[in-house]
This record gives sequence, structure tokens and C-alpha cells, in this order.
Amino acid sequence: NKIVEKLNGTSHEIGRFKGLGEMPASDLKETTMNKNSRSLIRVTLGSAEQASKTVCDLMGKNAASRFKFIKEKAEFVQDLDV
Repeated sequence: NKIVEKLNGTSHEIGRFKGLGEMPASDLKETTMNKNSRSLIRVTLGSAEQASKTVCDLMGKNAASRFKFIKEKAEFVQDLDV
């Protein structure tokens, strides 16, 4: 919303990519490959077993696991991209 407000009512389209494969090569080069403009964040796993369970819960066929995760984490959501 802050970005839209800065555009002062001019017509713009906001989009997103679900994966790197959807990005045009020029955008991928600038946002991901260019050392001067990219942002890298180190991600570490406390437990490989827990990480595997979470991936299975969120990406697996069991919708009840996803629903349980969402209910447990909903209060911590700050930004939501629907």
C-alpha cells in the first residue's frame, strides 16, 4: 500500500513471480546475479528432521497439516501477499 500511495494515482501494474524460472533473464541478472544490487541472507536449519517435516506438511497432500500450520502461525503474520 505504501508503494501504491507513492505512485500518486498513476496507472501501474504490480506483479510477482512464483519462481526464478518465471523471471525474464534481465530481471534475474539484476536481482539475483548482480553482486552490487542483490541481497543475500544466510538461512540455517536448526534441525533437518524438523525442516523435512515442515516441507512435507506444507507441500504434501494432507490439507489438514497445512490448515493446522496456518492456524498456529496466523497470529505472527505481518505481511500477507494473497
